Amino acid sequence: GGEWRVEGEFPGEKVKFWVDHGGFSPEETGCDIGIEPGRLFLSANTMGGSLGKGGGMSIEQFRFYVRRERRMVGVFTHKQIKD
Repeated sequence: GGEWRVEGEFPGEKVKFWVDHGGFSPEETGCDIGIEPGRLFLSANTMGGSLGKGGGMSIEQFRFYVRRERRMVGVFTHKQIKD
């Protein structure tokens, strides 16, 4: 599943969205750690009616089993899919 929304006003708009994922192993991430299954949160700046070149990816984790925090796990780029 997933969901998206636009926050802010031009020129400071951002599109924010999340997608469910089944987890990533260290081999898939190319790092020495993996990412547990859950939601991957993404955000990117907008430029009028189009997206910026890329954005950031984060996950939510609980610190000390109480406080929920977002942890940055990477960046992304995107390409337009023509109809």
